Amino acid sequence: MTECLDKKRRERWEETVQGIDFTHSSRTAWKTFNRLTGRSSRPTQCPVSANSIAEQLLANGRFKDTSKDHTRSVKQETTNLWQAPGADGHTSTPFTSEELSTAIGKLKSGKAQGPDNIPPEFLLHCGQKCQNWLKEFYSSCLNRLAIPKIWRRATIIALPKPNKPTDNPKSYRPISLLCVPFKVLERLLLARLDPTIDPQLPDQQAGFRRGRSTVHQIVKLTNDIEDSFEKRHKAGVVLVDLTAAYDTVWHQGLTLKLLRSVPDRHLVRFICTILSNRSFILKTSDGQSSRPRRLRNGVPQGSVLAPLLFNLYISDLPSTTSRQYGYADDLALLHSNRNWTTVEETLTSDMTQISGYLKTWRLKLSVAKTTSTAFHLNTKEARRQLTVNVNGSPLPHNPTPTYLGVKLDRQLTYKQHLESLRAKVSSRNNLLRRLAGSSWGASASTLRTGALALVYSAAEYASPAWCRSAHAKKLDTTLNETMRIVTGCLKPTPTEFLPVLSGIAPAALRRENHTHRLVSKASQDPTHLLHKLVTDSQDLGRQRLPSRRPFSRHPATSGGPPFNTLDIWRTRWQETPRPPQLTVNPNTSLPPGADLPRKNWSTLNRLRTGVGRFNANMHRWGLRPSAACPCGAEEQTAHHIIQECPTFPPPNDLDLNDLSPDAESWLQRLCEIA
Repeated sequence: MTECLDKKRRERWEETVQGIDFTHSSRTAWKTFNRLTGRSSRPTQCPVSANSIAEQLLANGRFKDTSKDHTRSVKQETTNLWQAPGADGHTSTPFTSEELSTAIGKLKSGKAQGPDNIPPEFLLHCGQKCQNWLKEFYSSCLNRLAIPKIWRRATIIALPKPNKPTDNPKSYRPISLLCVPFKVLERLLLARLDPTIDPQLPDQQAGFRRGRSTVHQIVKLTNDIEDSFEKRHKAGVVLVDLTAAYDTVWHQGLTLKLLRSVPDRHLVRFICTILSNRSFILKTSDGQSSRPRRLRNGVPQGSVLAPLLFNLYISDLPSTTSRQYGYADDLALLHSNRNWTTVEETLTSDMTQISGYLKTWRLKLSVAKTTSTAFHLNTKEARRQLTVNVNGSPLPHNPTPTYLGVKLDRQLTYKQHLESLRAKVSSRNNLLRRLAGSSWGASASTLRTGALALVYSAAEYASPAWCRSAHAKKLDTTLNETMRIVTGCLKPTPTEFLPVLSGIAPAALRRENHTHRLVSKASQDPTHLLHKLVTDSQDLGRQRLPSRRPFSRHPATSGGPPFNTLDIWRTRWQETPRPPQLTVNPNTSLPPGADLPRKNWSTLNRLRTGVGRFNANMHRWGLRPSAACPCGAEEQTAHHIIQECPTFPPPNDLDLNDLSPDAESWLQRLCEIA
C-alpha cells in the first residue's frame, strides 16, 4: 500500500514539474512556483476601499486648465481641420479577411477576459463563418462610427506597488482588462495607422516602435556618456518622470494631433468615438468593487492603440540643446561640456522648455521624482551634485539612477547594477532549486528551460551596454550556480565543465553574441536607431582612454568575420584540461542522459567530471575518516569506480557519453555511492 502511494505521489510530482514551460505559459509556470515556495494565492485584505483607489485614478487624469487661450486655439484649429476639404479616405475602407486573420492571430491564449466575459480562445478557435461575421461587424462599426457599449467599459485590477504603504490609494498600480473583441478591432486600426504615424515620430522616440527597443536606447545613452568622457567633458543627465502619463492625455489635444497627422478624417472620427465616454469598475485583491466611474481624459491602459497614440501626442516635444532619449513616457536629457556651470544652465533651460510644453498639453511633471545625475571621471568631485531647477524648484540628485531597468553610476562601471542583478538572479535560483530535489527532482530539460526563461532572461537584459564591465564576473558566479542546479554537479566542480553538461554556452560568450547580433542588425538597417553610431565608429580615430570600452569601440563595429558562439566555445573546450571520461562535446542542447531520473542524471555528471561524493573526495573534504573503497582499494575515485572497482564491475563497452542499456543499469546501482 505504501509503495502504491509513493508511486502515485511521484507521478503527480512529475506531472506538476513537467508542466512548467515558460515558452507557452509563464502564468502557469509562476503559479506552480508559488505553490512550491509556499506563497499564498489567497487574496489579502486591502486596507483601503476600492472607491478610494478609483477616485485617485480619476484625480490623476484631472488637470486644471491654466491656459484658456491655448485651449481656445486648439478648439479653433480642430474645427478648421474638420471642415478642411480633400481628406483621403483610403484607410476607412472595409476590413479584409487577411487583416482580420492577422489581428486574431496576435491574440495570446490564457489572457484574462474583459467585462464581456469572452476569452481570447473563443476568437482564436472560431470557424470561417464566425470570422466572416466578425469582419462584417468590424467594418460596420467603422462605417457607422459606433461600437457596442460594453466595449467602452474596463475592469481595473488594483495591485499594490512593491515597498509602498498599502493604506495609501496612490500605492496601487492599475491593470486594465479590456474586452478581447475590442482589442482585435484596435489591432485592425493599428495596422492601418502605424504606416502613416510612425514615419512622423521623432528619431529619439523609441517606445513601442518596430526595430527599436529599450536596449537600443540604453546603449545609445550610455555610449554618448562614454563619448563625453573621451572628450574630457562632464555630462549631466535629467530623467524626467510624468505622473500617470497615459491617464492625462487630453482628448481635445490628441484629436488635433491626429487630424494633423492622419489624412483620413473618418478614421480620426472613429478613433475619437472609441476613446470617448469610457468607464471602468475597479476591483481589489480581496474582492471589493467600486461603483462605475467615467473617464474624461487618457487613453485606455492595456490598449493596443494606446502606445502609438501616446507617442503621437508627445511627438512635438520642443527641440532642446540637450540630447533627448525617449521611450514612451520615459524621457532622458543629456548635455556635456567642460564646464559644470554650462551643463547646469543648459539642462535648466531645457527643463523649463519641457515643463512649459507639458503644462500646455496637460501632462503632469513630477518634480519630486524627476532626478539629475552627474557623470564624470574626476574622483576629486565624486560627490558633485548638479543644480538643475524647474519652475524655481531644484531637482533631487540621484547618484545611481535607473533608466529603463539599468542602474547607472558616475563612472559607468555598472557595479551597482550588476550587484542588484546578481541578487535578482540568486532569488530566481532559489525558485529553480525547488524543482531540483535529489530524488524527486524535475528532469534536466525542464530545469534547463526554466533556467533560460527564468534566470538567463533577467541576467542578460541590456547586456550589450554593460557586458564589458569588469564587474560582470560577479554575475557569472551566480550563473555557475544556475548550471549546477541543472546538472546536479557539486560546488568543487570546475566551472569550465558546467556549460558543456548543461547545454548552455558560457555567460561571457552569450553576452558577446548578443552584442554582435545588435551590431549586425544596426549596420544592415539604415533606419535602425544605432545605425549611425555603428557606421561612424570606423572614423573615431585613436582612443584617448584605452581602458574604457564603450559600445562604439567594440571590435564588432569595425567589421570582421561573423561571431559563431558554438565554434569559439568548441575551440576553447579543446584547450581545456579535463578527465578522460568527460567526452561530451559543447552543444546548445543537453548531452545524452538528460532523460534519466534526477538522481541518476546527477550521478552521471559527477562521474563525468570526477567530482562527486566518492570516499576519496569526502575524505579530502574532511567528511569521512577514510578514502578507501569497500572493495579494498586505497582510494575510491571516479576513475577507480569506472575502471577498476570489482564491487560494481562496469560494462566492457562503458561510455559515459553514449549510454547503453547495460551502462544505465550499472549507473542505477551506483546511485547510492555517488
